[in-house]
This record gives sequence, C-alpha cells and structure tokens, in this order.
Amino acid sequence: MKKVGIISVAVLGCILLGMGLFLLSKPTSKEVTELVGNTLSVYYENGTTISLKNAQNVPLEEQTPYEFQITNLRSTPSMYNVSLKENLNITNKLEREELKITVVKNGEVVVDGAYLNSFGSNLEILSNCRMEANTMDSYQIYLYIDGRSETSIGKNYEAILQITKIDLTSEEASDQEPPIIELAGEQNIILFQNDEFVDPGIKQIIDNQDGNISADNVSIRYEYYDGTTHENVSHVDTSRIGFFYIYYTVKDKASNETQAIRVVTVQAPDSENPDSPQEPEDTFLPEVRYETLETGEVLVTITADESLKDLVPWSKSQDGKTLSQVFSTNMRMTLIVFSETGHSAILTIEVTNVNKSDATEEEKNPVVTPPANEMSVTFTTKTSYNSVTITTQVRNEVSGTNYQYQCGDGSWSTPSNQKEYTCQNLSQNTSYKVSVQAVKKDGTIISSPVATVKTIAIPLPTFQISSANVETTKELTITYPEIEGFTNYYKIDNGEEVVATATQTVTLTHNASITAIVRDNSNSQNQVNSTYVETKIDSAAPVISNTDITTSNIGETVATIRYQQASDDFTANLKYSICISTSSIDSSYCLQNPTTTKEGETTHTFTNLNPSTTYYVLVLVSDSFGRTSSYQMTSFTTSSAAAVWGEHFEISNKSDLIGINFSTWFDYMQNKSSGIYNITNILAGNGSFGNIGDFHYWGEPAKGYYKSTDKTVIREQMTELYNMGVDFIIIDNTNATLAWISSAGALDPNSVFYEAVYAPMKALLDTIVEMRQEGLPTPYVANWVNTNDDYVMLNVMHNLFTSATYDPSLGNEKYEDIWVYWDGKPFFLVTKDQGTPDRDITYRVMWGLQTSVANGEWSYLQKDNSKNKGTNWSGAVEQMSVSVAMQQNRMSNTGSATGRNHGITFYNQWQNAFATRPKIITLTWWNEWGAERLDPSTNVACGTYCFTDNYNQEYSRDIEPQKGGLGSTYYDWTTQYIRAYKNHQSVPRLVESGY
Repeated sequence: MKKVGIISVAVLGCILLGMGLFLLSKPTSKEVTELVGNTLSVYYENGTTISLKNAQNVPLEEQTPYEFQITNLRSTPSMYNVSLKENLNITNKLEREELKITVVKNGEVVVDGAYLNSFGSNLEILSNCRMEANTMDSYQIYLYIDGRSETSIGKNYEAILQITKIDLTSEEASDQEPPIIELAGEQNIILFQNDEFVDPGIKQIIDNQDGNISADNVSIRYEYYDGTTHENVSHVDTSRIGFFYIYYTVKDKASNETQAIRVVTVQAPDSENPDSPQEPEDTFLPEVRYETLETGEVLVTITADESLKDLVPWSKSQDGKTLSQVFSTNMRMTLIVFSETGHSAILTIEVTNVNKSDATEEEKNPVVTPPANEMSVTFTTKTSYNSVTITTQVRNEVSGTNYQYQCGDGSWSTPSNQKEYTCQNLSQNTSYKVSVQAVKKDGTIISSPVATVKTIAIPLPTFQISSANVETTKELTITYPEIEGFTNYYKIDNGEEVVATATQTVTLTHNASITAIVRDNSNSQNQVNSTYVETKIDSAAPVISNTDITTSNIGETVATIRYQQASDDFTANLKYSICISTSSIDSSYCLQNPTTTKEGETTHTFTNLNPSTTYYVLVLVSDSFGRTSSYQMTSFTTSSAAAVWGEHFEISNKSDLIGINFSTWFDYMQNKSSGIYNITNILAGNGSFGNIGDFHYWGEPAKGYYKSTDKTVIREQMTELYNMGVDFIIIDNTNATLAWISSAGALDPNSVFYEAVYAPMKALLDTIVEMRQEGLPTPYVANWVNTNDDYVMLNVMHNLFTSATYDPSLGNEKYEDIWVYWDGKPFFLVTKDQGTPDRDITYRVMWGLQTSVANGEWSYLQKDNSKNKGTNWSGAVEQMSVSVAMQQNRMSNTGSATGRNHGITFYNQWQNAFATRPKIITLTWWNEWGAERLDPSTNVACGTYCFTDNYNQEYSRDIEPQKGGLGSTYYDWTTQYIRAYKNHQSVPRLVESGY
C-alpha cells in the first residue's frame, strides 16, 4: 500500500539523556522511527485505513505496538512521568477525542483504551512511576482510532514521547498531603435521555503547600456503564441510557495526586421504562487495607466477598476477590468497584504517608553511577507473535567481551560476540522476563537489569455471514491476519482442519460451529482460534413424531380427520396439504392436487362425500422453504344412507350391528350425593372421598358433570354416537324397581322413578325426535329393564314409552320409529327370563360376567369374550360383548380387575369379535362414569374403598371422551374399529404408542 505522509514519533529522554541518569533504549530525538499502521502513528488515505480493517474499535490484539525500555543505572530508586508532546503544526490533525491509547508496562496493562483527551492539557499518560536501582521498565504503547473512520479519513497524528524524571526539593518530597478537589454543582446528576449536559466543573482545588491549583491542570476521564458492561468514552452522551462516571485528576508540585468523581445518570423519559438501567440495592461493601512496603511505597488492597471486575491498572488475585496496587506517591482518590454479579461500591482511597525523598533529589546534576568509565549493559527489545529480539547496548565496552541472553525461565544462550539475539518459539500474548549478561575475558560478568516484555497477540480471525435471516444455505467469509510463518485453517464442527486463504469463503448448508485457527508453523502450540456458531440454517423438513391420521365423525357425506401437529425449528406456521381420493394417493400427486391447504390447523372435515364409499386420505406438511414431510396414508368408508324417517328399524335380517350401553341416571346420581367426587383426582391427592352411599365419578366427562335431562348434551351425544357408527343405544334402567314409583304414580315428579327414569328418558326420546325432524340422523333405541322379580317394570316401561295404545295422552306414537324392531316388534333386553311376556315384544336376557349362558341370553361383560357369546332362543350365536375394561367382582379391587392396559384390553376384545363376526356387538360402555360407594363391612369383595363398576381412569370402561386424561382416544379408536368391522376389513391394532 502506498504510504503518504508517514507519521513519525521521535522519542526524547528530555534532560535525562544528557545527565546519563536514564538510558532510553529507543532512538534519540535526532533519530526518527517510522511506525506504520494503527499504533502510535495513524494515517488514513483515500477512504481506507492502514492496518485498520473497519471503523470499529480495534482490539488490542489486532495492533502492532511501539516498544521502548527505560533503564535506571543509578544506585538509588528513581521516579518518572510519561507524556506525549503533540506536533500542533501538522495539517488535518486527528483530535484527541478521536484517539485511544493502551499502555502495557512490564507485560501488564496499565492504561486500557483511554481517550487521549482524558489525560489533561499536558497529555501526561503515566505519572509517579517508580524504578528501583539498576532495574528496567519495558513498555508497549498502542495508539488507535476510536472507530469514527468517516471523520478521520485523511487525518494524521504526530507526537513525541517524553520521559521526565521527577526531581523534588526536600520540602516538596516531604509533602505527603494530596490536594483537595471541590466539585461545582451536584456530585450526582440525573438527566433524561437527550437532555443537554453541561459539566459544572470544579469549584476549586486547594493544596496545603501550593495553595489554589488551577483547574487547567486537571485531567478528565469518562466511563460509561449500561448496567452490564463498562467502556471508556470521550464525553457524556445523553442519547445513551445508563451511568456516566467523570473522573477528575490533579497533581500538586510534589506529585501528590487526587481524583474526584461525578456520576451522571441518564434515564428514559418514562422513569418506569424497563430500558432504564437500575443500580442494585447494594449490601456490597469491599474492605480497603493499606500496607507500607520496605521501599516506602504503599500497597493498597481491596477485598470483597465475591469476584470483582477488572480495574486497570489494579492487579486481581487468582480467586478474583482482591484488587491491589502499589502507590509510589500520596494519593487521594474516589473510584467505583464492580463485582461480577453487578454490585457496585464507591470507595475512597487515601495514601498520605509516602516519602519520595529516596527516589528524588534537589541536585539536578548528580554524580552518575556507575562511573563514566565503567562498563554497563542494557538493551532494547522488539517483540513479535512468537519471538523477542534483544539488541544489546553497551557503555565502555571491553574488547573480547561475549554476551549471553536469557528468555523466560530458560537457560542462558551460548556466549558469543553478537549483540543481537532472538528468543524463538515463544507463545503469543505472553509475558517473558529477558536479560543480558556481558562476559569479559577474565570471566567477570556484568548483568543488565531484567525486563518483562509481552509478545504480540495474534489477531483473531473475523467472520462475516451472508445473511442474518433464516436460510437454507449461507456463505461465511472468514478474514485471517496475514502473518509470515503462520498458516490459517478452519474446521466445521469436529471435522478435519482445512487450510484457508486470507479471505476464505465457506458454504454452510446446515447449522454448525466453525472454528478459524491461526497457527505458528514452527510451534503448533502457538495459535489462536475464534469460533462462529450458525443456528439459522433450515436444513431439515418438518418433523412428524406421529404420522398417523385418525378419522372420526364419519357419516354418509362427512368425515373428520385429525393429525398430530408437526414441528419445525424455523417455520412457525407450517402448511398442511390435505388430499382425498377414491384411489390410493402418493406424495407427488398430493403436492400437485391438494384438496385444501391449512396453516397451523390439525383437523379437517370433508363434506359432500358419497355414502358407502371408501376414501383415501394423505396429509403433507411443508415449511416456508418447501421442504415436505408426509403422514401415513389412511382410508375410511362413509356410512350407508340413513334410514328414512317414518320407517321401522327392523334388524331381523341385518348384520354387523353395533349397540352400546347408555346411562341416563345423572340427575338422580348427583341429587343423591353430597357433592361431586372424582376418584382419579382424589387418588392423586386432590380432595377426599364422599360418604357411604354417595356416587363417585371415576373422571370428569369432556362435557363436564352434565345431567341426563340436558338436551344440548343429548344432541352432542347422539351426533357423536351416530358418527362413531353405532346403530342403537341400549338404555340401562336395570336398577329401577317398583319401589321407585310413588303411590301417586310413575309420573309423580317427586318420585325417584320420575327423576331417575321418566324425566331423562323423555328428554332423550324427545331430543331424538326433534333431531330427526331437523333431518339430523341419530342412533335407534332399545330398552334394558329390571325383571329380576317379575315383568312389572317391563310392562311399566312398555306402557310409558313404547305402546301407542296404552295411554294415547302420553303421545308415544311420535317415538314409534325410534325403537329397534325385531320380527316386527319393539326389541327389549331384560335382566332375567320370567317366561313369555304379556306384551307384544321381542326380547333377550342380558347380564354380565356369567360363567355360562342359556339360550336367548346375552352377556354385556366378559373377561374373555370369545366365551359365553350371546345366543338366540335356539342356541345360535348372535351377540358378543366388547368391553374397554372389566372387574372380576369390584373395579376397586385392582388386583383382580382388568384395566384398560393402554388399549390392549379393548383391542383383544375387538380381535375376538372380528374373528366371530356375530350379528350384534354390544359395546360396554358409553357413559356410565360413576359408581356408588359401598360399605365394606356389609359388602363382599371390598377393600378400604368399595366401588363395583368403575373406580379410576385405568379401571373404568367408558368410551365417551374425558376432560383431560384419556381425551377422545377411546372414541377415536372405537370409530376406527367399527368402520373396519362394518367394512369387513382386518382388525386394526389401536393401542397407546410403544405398546
């Protein structure tokens, strides 16, 4: 690159060079060192920067330092200041607030990215630096742009580095009292965002010896804290919400220092705004301790109960809980200490007992030690990323002298007459002690002071991604430093390393971690690496954890499908393509011919289907990039055309009929009990059991704890049952006895019979009539009555509901086409055969858990339903029960009862039914839901809690959907079993996943 107007820095030893008290191991004022890049000299040309890659603050490790050493050849300690003297005569000069400076002294950072305008008018970078006799201080200085490249283009900067020895009179040296800074205005100022800030400044500075000190001698430094991180800034910028700390520092003539602080808080216009940072309520109280060292300096330590944040130039202990600094002068300072957890404390440090007389002197021209004719050795260094080059400087060299060099803890080099030596194979960004010794012919050894130098940090590779958005592929550009003797690499995840160019492009097709490495060819351990993690590449199609498509509510012309929602890391609203056909479908056909598409929904109802037709359904799910996953194709067959209203449902010549047991006792059950009791919840620790005789629910229905007279619920139930494929419901009135009927008759509204039987029966039948009149299909109805003693209850039920002639005022003729007919007569189920009834009906006997059945007897409950099948009066098999679960004696005896077992019990029962294919299957149960709590002392086969037909979620037998828990699982399974059964397909195995 063409270098225009190279900026130079000349190093002056001031008066020290002429007096021989210090040797400055860099060129004198007559020698000019050219510094290229973004170190002490900075130059911008043609809109670009020299060695500055972008307009951001350049990290320390990306810069090349300016290096020099100071050696104290006196026999006593010395003190000095380090300052810059600007060249004010150059054109297009960079302003101080555009430049930052970092100083590394003896391998430790003592100034960390401070703005030049924070060092006062005299640009005193370091003050009161103390050196013991015959020691060396080694410096690396970085000076760089703060990032405002647009305003800095074409500008340059030039300064002379000055090292000034501190000489004090005896009176000045004995002055141990720092000055006092009195701030004007408030020490704590609160502003709103974008308010104007005018620094009130300093009211006065008073010193016990110097009197009033001018505010022109004050240096001001600014620090910003947003509640999380700190940064040096050049001024208070009220557009930024947070805390600004202004540090005011001044010295008296005796080099005693004082630092005061002002806090400026910038809040959002709305003080309740959560964006406004809040200082924590602190119980954070670090302890300050002072210790006077043998040198006369004072060691100050700050100790806390938690880890502290770094505070330059303070040193931090290994456990992070202690900060320490040695003070060579008297100091009064206020500073803020932060913990790693965000706590803060404002501390006052007062060092007032340092006597500097041993390191200063009134005599400006003292006797030089060692004597002028005595040989002495010092050196300069030049560091790189993996080496330190030592150049020896000798006074009064003796002929025949050889030199040895030591780096770190290594051995001395072989003696030679070479005055330059390079320590090689060092690690980057690491401090090393280096020294030289001269070996005369007579074996006398003259040693140099020991210097601590730090190798330069290898610049970290940087990353630039082609897009911050979610994409299917991205280009990652890695920019490496170009260092001779180093090779650049990258690797993806844990893959093989690949040699990289200075600007390497990597194509990413999946999310990955990319590590960029810069490695020393001569020392593989000397390397740096940086990592970029990409998380926004969509490389996978949506994930479907369960590919099943389930069907429900299948009617003549409608059907509903459900499918589990798919997941995708990047597409929130996935698109579902739903396809239906009367022939098999594949994915490519479905993509081209979707019946409908949906976003986010996982159900769909098909309409306008043809009755008695088999349909195939496929669902595809796609993300925003068009990646597609497929569910498993399923099929269903629509119902045959509904019976015409006005015709009897005659089953004598029908087959593949499905009946289901149906309860209408909830008005009675709830009124008889002292409350609603849910055994599943009670067993889970929520609630307690009711009294003996109270009815208890095993779970809560999806429709809530409804009553049997609720017509809205009845409508939902009839629709669900019809869509499930049920042909008729079997109304269970087997508990009703003559004792339930009062002396006022069966229609007495105060009687148990009216509440438990008549009212819910009438509500059910009337609702079915209303639905039929509206054109809505429903299942048909069969009565199941108690005939254990005689046929009285059979006759009552027939008279009240079935007979149109017993009492015409009852209006039973409207129910005529609701009943199931067999051989032209209403069909009844009874609990016991009492001979031929005197009513014109067809009947069968039905009970459960029989060990054998007689002719004309059915069973609604069998543990092994392949046995004891229901028969006609001639003994031919015509019926089988299919149950969800069953007891041996009581459901609450879970040791002997057979639970749902993840659906396996239900599947086994259906498997037997498919194998036999009787005329009628009786499902147990739709909606029993409850059981009465029995007294264990008066009932057999009872444990602590005694319930016969239902107990909890596992030991219960209802198919009607549950609220929570099982949900609609058994309803959905039953629908699929019935469809497969009626379509003479093989039995599907419908159980919980994994069983």
